[in-house]
Amino acid sequence: MKRLHIIAFLFLSLLPAIGSDSRNELAVHLLSYLSQDYGEAVSEGEIISQGEYDEQIEFINEVSRISKNGSYKQELSSQIQSLKEMIEAKASVKEVSNQANEIKFNIIKAFNIATFPRGGLDLAKAKKIYAQSCVGCHGSTGAGDGPLGKGLEPSPTNFQGLNRMQNIPPFQAYNTITLGVDGTGMAGYSFLSDEERWSLAFYVSTFRYQGKKVQENYDVPLEDLASLTDIELLQKYNITEDEKTLFLASVRNIADNFPPEGPTKRSGNEYLEIAKNKLNESYDLFKKGMFQDAKDKSLESYLKGIEPIEGYLKVSGNSLVFSLEQSMANYRSLLNKSSKAGVVEKQYREVLTLFDKAERVISSDTSFVASALLSFGIVAREALEAGLILLLLLGMVKKFGSSSTLKWVHGGWIGAIVMGVGLYFLMDMIVGLGGYAVESIEAWVALFASLMLFYVGFWFHRNSNIEQMKENIKSSVKSSLVDNKKTTLLLIAFFSVFREIFETLLFMKILVFDGHGKVAIGAGAMGAIAIAGVLIVLISRFSMKINLRPLFKGSTFLILTLSVVFLGKALEAFQKVGILDQTQIKGIALSLLGYNSTLEVLVGQLFLVLSILGVVFYLRRTEALVKAPSGNDQ
Repeated sequence: MKRLHIIAFLFLSLLPAIGSDSRNELAVHLLSYLSQDYGEAVSEGEIISQGEYDEQIEFINEVSRISKNGSYKQELSSQIQSLKEMIEAKASVKEVSNQANEIKFNIIKAFNIATFPRGGLDLAKAKKIYAQSCVGCHGSTGAGDGPLGKGLEPSPTNFQGLNRMQNIPPFQAYNTITLGVDGTGMAGYSFLSDEERWSLAFYVSTFRYQGKKVQENYDVPLEDLASLTDIELLQKYNITEDEKTLFLASVRNIADNFPPEGPTKRSGNEYLEIAKNKLNESYDLFKKGMFQDAKDKSLESYLKGIEPIEGYLKVSGNSLVFSLEQSMANYRSLLNKSSKAGVVEKQYREVLTLFDKAERVISSDTSFVASALLSFGIVAREALEAGLILLLLLGMVKKFGSSSTLKWVHGGWIGAIVMGVGLYFLMDMIVGLGGYAVESIEAWVALFASLMLFYVGFWFHRNSNIEQMKENIKSSVKSSLVDNKKTTLLLIAFFSVFREIFETLLFMKILVFDGHGKVAIGAGAMGAIAIAGVLIVLISRFSMKINLRPLFKGSTFLILTLSVVFLGKALEAFQKVGILDQTQIKGIALSLLGYNSTLEVLVGQLFLVLSILGVVFYLRRTEALVKAPSGNDQ
């Protein structure tokens, strides 16, 4: 199916908490595609493409579902039902297109959906965003010929293609930028501010007319430029065939005449605004007795508003991030029938107070020094964590006397850095997937790292006799068993470093989108890496003077402790995306140990600790039996 990737609603409909505004905008988005693409499915009462026709049926069924769930007025619901019957009867393209457009405008009017930017446009900024995030697939001239787009099916949109683009107004492009295109590399860019998305939508609409002759005597309001296609503009303003290219080139490129009104609202504040709005919606739903919907909205508040800016907030001190996460988790746990209204309101007010504190943190200036310090704080923390784990692994493996084993550890962290370079170019898409996907990725990486640390920790423990370990490795270095151990070390090194690289790139990407200079961010990052490197070297040299046996046993203990910590972080991330419940319990949360004061994390970590103790007991018992003298020796 040529247009299968367009079914963004298949993804959105899976979200339990999609808002009514989003559903109505999605209905408008789908009706635009119905109007535009029906002719590729049906011609003269016959199906010419079964795949396209199936999509048309799927589109109208989704619009019908939205109308029922959204309690549309009878007249509007009847129009949608009529359109559905027309498509099923394979009515003419003109009839279906006209009906779809009429319904679309009625929905826009009924729900006051913005079809044009409320503020101004900043095409200069849009050009930078395009160069940073879009040129890889769509190409520098918008022809859909970018290096990252080669081999993609379907291929990236050609913004210079007149036949298709003349039917796509900036409003439709804005919806695509916001919602994304499911099944392709085109993710939703909802993390951009509203102004940035509108500016980008207008910018991609200029490609097909760049370099054309223009004149400035055409007076077309922004509302029409945003919501009308090229064909509709020509019809509304009675443009002749001879004049149409001049007219369209002029009005599509004239968007620069609508400059931003005042300073651009920073994306950090945009995120917080989303968090506040979703939290308010959640509290309103709770008061109406819609407890599950309220919980879903509160989850959205975190994933769409707070999770993307955690990098900023952590720089100011982990206490604010920790307080926010705990307070929002407590609020979510209260959203049930048994909770007293006064208790829920108190917790709701507490979260809002923390939002205000977060706003003061992210509203700091974007000067060179401020940007560099933000970057320094983020990178230093992640680099030290990765470096210390790597140092621990290298230090232990060096004691084995096996250079071949050492190479596998180096291969792991080098591979993580190489993967990180590739990840840098995909970061726009990953960020665009939203908080749910990002948090899920972090959860699975942390869980896998926990399992690997658990495994390798006991491998070291079983070989706590260092001299015996050397002999074991030397005698079996060619065996598949040792090869498996080498692979384990490689994976430990890889995931320990890759996890920190992933978080670092994520936070730094948000800094760039928030207006911080790349040079300042780079300077802060390089400074952090240099200082972290010096500290790790000092720690390494100091550790060489320590008695070997206690260091070895202590390192084994540390690896197993890290396994417990990573498990806690993984379970907490699963809680944040709603995969795992959050049952708050009284007590002190210990973020350093990955414990967030919830029953689920406590049970998970206790289970792992008991498993560790059980395995240790079993190994010691086995060793004792091996060392015990047999009856023949007595």
